[in-house]
Amino acid sequence: MSSPATSARSGGINLPIIVLGVIVALLFLFLLWQEISFGSEESAELAEPRSAEKIAVNGGGNALSAELDPGIARVGELTAITLRLENLESGALVENVNYVIQLQHIEDGFIVLQGTYLAPSGEWTLDFGFFDGAEHQLTVTAVPAEGANFAQVTLNHVVEVQGPSPPLGTKLKITFWFVLAVFGGIVVGFFGGARSARPKGNG
Repeated sequence: MSSPATSARSGGINLPIIVLGVIVALLFLFLLWQEISFGSEESAELAEPRSAEKIAVNGGGNALSAELDPGIARVGELTAITLRLENLESGALVENVNYVIQLQHIEDGFIVLQGTYLAPSGEWTLDFGFFDGAEHQLTVTAVPAEGANFAQVTLNHVVEVQGPSPPLGTKLKITFWFVLAVFGGIVVGFFGGARSARPKGNG
């Protein structure tokens, strides 16, 4: 049978562990509630229809425009980028245009798209799929192709790209392991402190 002193010591160790367990459980429930709440808001935001966005710049009597549909791009979905060069007086499309296009990842600095595309009618559309949820710099220059005569025009625009939201199951796993790591650190710290506080026996 264990002595009263041993029982008291065991009870003294178990009570703080129980309290810590309750605190960690409450922390897990709080984080779980946050993930579910914000996840619902993100889902509602992603479900909202997104409108197209048109950007234009004038130069040399013409207007160079880029229309993005949707205006806010999303990873995993195609974004239609339609380029037009229109005469400011008549409103007619300028024919035989070479569009020099560059899409650059702003944060990392690498170029994800670069090329020159001929638009005989003056209008050209690209369906592009972004693979990273970060801002991209779109630079378009309208240059006269063979048989055309107009001043080149350059347009710059920052494209906002939404990244994918992790599934709820993934979020719960991350939250669980985070809370488990916190609990483990507290327990190790507690037992380490308890051992250090024990008086050393006389040799």
